[in-house]
Amino acid sequence: MKPEIKYSGALEATLGRSRRVRAFIAAACTATWALVAAMPLRLEASILATAMACLALDAWRRSGDARRLVLDSDGAIAVDGRAGQLVDGGFVSPWFATIHWRPAGARFTRTLLVAPDMLPAEVFRELRVILRFQNRGQTTSSAFGK
Repeated sequence: MKPEIKYSGALEATLGRSRRVRAFIAAACTATWALVAAMPLRLEASILATAMACLALDAWRRSGDARRLVLDSDGAIAVDGRAGQLVDGGFVSPWFATIHWRPAGARFTRTLLVAPDMLPAEVFRELRVILRFQNRGQTTSSAFGK
């Protein structure tokens, strides 16, 4: 009896808004403001608070963007229609996954955070499986110099 293959090795999904990510951004921003307010330095603290507020607002704005994700088991990826390749450095856990990828022709890599509440549970599990096997394949091939 042959085992049933549950996942095809390819994934197409639209990432939605994450309440968890936005709650984390709000908590981190609040904690940083409280820390800065407790500091005795006035000018430096206000500059730091302004910079932190700008970064937090940018992260908040980006966390609401819906992204179209297409991922294949051979490491090909497309985010919002921009094709690229997975690179080493991603992290996969039941709580979240980070995808490191380089768009075709780009010099620098991009990182995409995927929280479990951005996808249906079964799709998030399939994403984790693809990323985990992709990472395992890269580690094995690089260990043997292929």
